[in-house]
Parts: sequence; structure tokens; C-alpha cells
Amino acid sequence: MEKKKIEIDDSQLREIFGYNQDESTIQITPNKVSESTQPSQPNKESESSETSQSDKTEKKTVSAKQRKSDLSEYRETFLKVPKIIDRKNVFISNSTREMIVGIVRLFGGEKTSVSGFLENLVLYHFEVYSDDFEVWKRLLLSKSNQ
Repeated sequence: MEKKKIEIDDSQLREIFGYNQDESTIQITPNKVSESTQPSQPNKESESSETSQSDKTEKKTVSAKQRKSDLSEYRETFLKVPKIIDRKNVFISNSTREMIVGIVRLFGGEKTSVSGFLENLVLYHFEVYSDDFEVWKRLLLSKSNQ
């Protein structure tokens, strides 16, 4: 079975994640990821829907210094190489995997992998929500005992 190489360049990643970049700042806007490709020149219909959406959403301006700091923090959190002793299979959609491969190749180191990224992501999720898990567990147990 031949491995398929996936190439995602910087402009495609910015489009996927809704980044509009100029020299000094990035404006972050919400963007849905879809299977189909977006036309490079929006038509009048999409312009009016984008305008109404942009009225509803806030745009944040981020300095270059903050971007570098955020990237460093992101790499430390999600792109470090974990030590996985007991590996198991996990299945995700191909489109999700392609996005992860793009992030790992662009921002990760030589030994960073999709598996490592997912391991770090899940561990971070557990760390962030560990207190909530305990509360929800007690809530569900109390409901089942009634």
C-alpha cells in the first residue's frame, strides 16, 4: 500500500483556520471548514452573507510579539514529542487527518507526528476538563440513584 503525501501550504492553512494576515497583525475571524473549496473571488451573495456574519462576530487584532509567544506556547503544549508506551488504534476522518498533518508539518519538529499531536491534545483536554468530569460524574451518578 503506497502512502499518499499531503501537501498543505501556509496560505491553505490560513484559509482553513480563518486567518487574514498582513505584515504587522493577524485578524482572526471564525471560519467553517468544509470539504468543498471556496472560490477565490466571492460572489455578491456570499459578500452580503459575510457582511452580516462579520457584523455578528468580533475581530481580534494580535501583535507579532504575541503571535510568536502564542506559537511557542502552542508548540510546547501540542507539538512536543510524547512517550507513548502502550499504543492503540484511533480512527479519524481523512479530512481531519489532513488538517492535522498540515499543522504538524508546518509547526512541529522533525520527530513530531499526528499520533503525538493527538496524544498531547487529548491529555490537554483531560487536564482542562478534569474538575468538570468529576462534577458531571457525580451529577450523573446522583441522577441514576434517584
